[in-house]
Amino acid sequence: MGDQPGGWQTLAMAYRFEAGEPLSDAVRRVVTEEVDAAVASLAVVAATADPAAVHDVRKRTKKLRAVCSLVAGAVSKRRRRRVEQACAEAARGLAAARDAEVLGHAANELIGWADATAAPDGHPVAVVGRSEGPSAVAPDALDDAAQHASWLLTGVAGEMTGWPLANGFAAVADGLGDTYRDGRRRYRSLRGTTGHLDADAAHQWRKRVKHRWYHARLLTAVAPDALGAEVVLLDELGGILGSDHDLAVLVEALADDPAGWGGTANAVDLARLAEARRAELAGRALELGRQLYVDGTKVHVARMAAWWSGVH
Repeated sequence: MGDQPGGWQTLAMAYRFEAGEPLSDAVRRVVTEEVDAAVASLAVVAATADPAAVHDVRKRTKKLRAVCSLVAGAVSKRRRRRVEQACAEAARGLAAARDAEVLGHAANELIGWADATAAPDGHPVAVVGRSEGPSAVAPDALDDAAQHASWLLTGVAGEMTGWPLANGFAAVADGLGDTYRDGRRRYRSLRGTTGHLDADAAHQWRKRVKHRWYHARLLTAVAPDALGAEVVLLDELGGILGSDHDLAVLVEALADDPAGWGGTANAVDLARLAEARRAELAGRALELGRQLYVDGTKVHVARMAAWWSGVH
């Protein structure tokens, strides 16, 4: 990429701010790399409709929004909102293709889990997945969505790389605090749950967990051991809550179209298994939540500030 302002030289690097790297340079670098990679994946989407490329684009829009939320205290609400809306619109245009793939993946994973699960009578539960693949998105519509998303994300790069950011911890303190506080509040509202989690509440919690995961990844260099371990746990928790959401959507799909899933009896078996799996996932999610949200928000932010001061 060449020289950045302030003399920071870099080639393609990880989704991480480097120790000693000025915050303004770090944001500029990460945003540029994420947008460039997303645009490259969008070209693949337009040419081949590759589901992996669709997933990559949607993942990168989330990473861009996480950068936005991290520096929320240093950027006006109007400018942040513009970026958030553009990223959401870019991802939404590809949602149909991604959702169809996710539904089939959730069913296949559930069936794999069922193969290793004994029914109450001690016998395996035999279920089958959907006979046909997920509905394909019209190629022209996907091509249009990819081109529109590319235009939107190019605009995001122009906006975010122009943000005037100070280089002190104050620029990220509010973003870290807000994300942690909201995630902790949502965990605490669910922590007494027995059985599976409320689908909507768990999905909202997942969004905050994912943002905190991205924040921890961005700031790993300030405390590699501690934040590295936190990244692992947050990744697991985000994955569990993502699986819970996919299974909840699958249950709705089974109810809407039982014939498409081998008939009513098979759809009922799949739905029953999905709810059992969700209850199992809930236990681990709440255990991780207890570990990850044990501190109050002020303590969490103060610890991050102390680590930051050690490398900046």
